[in-house]
Amino acid sequence: MAVQVWVGEKPEHPNERRAIVALANGLERLEGLYLLLVNFSVGGRTVDLTIIKQEAIFIIELKHCDGILEGGVNGPWYLTNANNERKQLNPGRSNPYNQVISCYYSLTNFLKEHRHEFLSPHRAKTVQFRSCRRVVVIAPTIKDGSQIDVDWKVEVRGLDELPSFLVTDARKRYSLLMRRCWLFQNSCNARAGTTSTSLSPACCRSGTPSHPPPHQRNPTHHHLNQRRCRFVPESV
Repeated sequence: MAVQVWVGEKPEHPNERRAIVALANGLERLEGLYLLLVNFSVGGRTVDLTIIKQEAIFIIELKHCDGILEGGVNGPWYLTNANNERKQLNPGRSNPYNQVISCYYSLTNFLKEHRHEFLSPHRAKTVQFRSCRRVVVIAPTIKDGSQIDVDWKVEVRGLDELPSFLVTDARKRYSLLMRRCWLFQNSCNARAGTTSTSLSPACCRSGTPSHPPPHQRNPTHHHLNQRRCRFVPESV
């Protein structure tokens, strides 16, 4: 029903930008509020995408792979294109599995360290950020014939199936957000240039220049007003 996109730095590759736009458009048709934090740095790591909903937080490593993909927990991942050329995915870097694991620890450590800034004292003692989900997302889809063998720590999904995955996934609810998620964004902005990249809004409802804190909005706002998220050229 409502999607907000916050961007740390403009995604380097056009394919990544197109993937975020496609995802935002897909989530817009779903019930509830979805927050997309895009391409931001925390703890010395760049996180491609984090999706926050009422029930969960998903930390995502986004990869554009137009071909058959092979990979696992250890070692490099390989992509075979339409010309039957087999190439290593992101040579010289960790594989996507290990990348999303590293991002997971960087972000959850940040949230734990600063939890008192956006949670009540009681919730700060009980929230377990280690329950954040870790997902490698392949855009635009996982091709037939792909062989990806990972363990329980990480899930692999195609971008085309991600919206339905977010809906059907029913893990432990977070008392975190939505009313306080904007405080986390402010916390990130306050530390721009140190532990995290400043996040700025990339989309808003037509005619609305800024996003008020969720607790100041009319409770029926999201039900009555559809939002269409688009990247703002100056911001992304």
